Amino acid sequence: MRKSLAVVMFLCSSLLAAQEVKPTNLSFLAVVGQTSPQQTAAFFNKGTTQLSLTISVEGPFAIPVNDCGRGVKPGTHCNVFVTYTPAEIGQDTGLLTFNYGEGTAMVTLSGSGVSAIGTELDDYSNFRDQYRLGHGVNLEAKFFIDVDPKEGYDIPYGESVFFSCSNGSETVNLGTSPIQRACNKRHCPAPAHGKVESGFVPDQTGQWQCTATYPGDGVFGPTSTSWSFLIVAK
Repeated sequence: MRKSLAVVMFLCSSLLAAQEVKPTNLSFLAVVGQTSPQQTAAFFNKGTTQLSLTISVEGPFAIPVNDCGRGVKPGTHCNVFVTYTPAEIGQDTGLLTFNYGEGTAMVTLSGSGVSAIGTELDDYSNFRDQYRLGHGVNLEAKFFIDVDPKEGYDIPYGESVFFSCSNGSETVNLGTSPIQRACNKRHCPAPAHGKVESGFVPDQTGQWQCTATYPGDGVFGPTSTSWSFLIVAK
């Protein structure tokens, strides 16, 4: 009797040890009608026997890739990839459930449906307030997206930003410049931003204003930034 009890206690402790998923919650952001980038949940088998898994998901979430179909050996883990496709603007919740026969482990899912992923262009040129006529003016801006890198979104490299400059009587359209990969001392490309560059040589004195505009692309929203400076005679 004591031996049977010991075996039962060992089996229970082994099953309980197997109930581990990382992370225990996932948060998503996506444009309505669009599918978010994938995020990963891992199931760890800390027991002593191989486990067979049945995996299900609730809410407006999906499992495009399931690496757990062949079971999980003791001391190993497998990954499940999850996406989110909102039907309307607002908040959604759901559950990702790993059923291994004698128990379950769950990941809480939350999603935010939005009209566009927020973007931002910031002055990066360290402009002087004043330039002399005939000298070139360089325009540089950094491009950001207003989401955590963990959401899986990347800067839309290669997409165009439009530059124009005006002094009130003359407007100079500088055309488009692609969003480029930006580097910093530790990372290239830098994970949080891209950059755009342009420039021109004013042919009139007076106050000038230049604008860089990103029109958006159906996922990332539009944004712009501008600079003002004075052009004086030589």
